[in-house]
Amino acid sequence: MNQSNVNLENVANRIKKLEDIEKKITTAIQSAGLTFQELSKEKPTDRLIEKHSSTFTQALDEVETEMASQISYLSQVATNQQHEGSSYAARNKAQHSKEVISHLSTQVGDMLQTCTQASFPR
Repeated sequence: MNQSNVNLENVANRIKKLEDIEKKITTAIQSAGLTFQELSKEKPTDRLIEKHSSTFTQALDEVETEMASQISYLSQVATNQQHEGSSYAARNKAQHSKEVISHLSTQVGDMLQTCTQASFPR
C-alpha cells in the first residue's frame, strides 16, 4: 500500500469518526428533548426522566472524549508533529539524507579535483 492510499484511508477514517460524533450529538439533543418533554407533563415518570437524562449524559461524555481526540490530532497536524498517518519522520529522514549526500558529493568532488591535480601537475 503506498503513502497516498494510506493518507486517503486515514482521511476516510477521520471523516467517519466525525460523522459518528455528529450522530452522538443528535442522540444527546434528542434525549434532552425527551427529558424536557417528560418533565413538562403534569405527572412525569421518574423512570423515563432518569433514562433520557442518562442517555443524554452518556452521549455528551462520548462526544467530549471524541472531540478532545480530534482536537488533539488536529493540533499535531497543525504544528507538523508526528501523528497517526504522518509522513513527517520519513520526510525528515529523506531531507537529512539529501543533505548528507550533497555534502559527501561535494567532498568527493574536492578529493577528485585534488587527485587530478596531484596526478597531472601543470
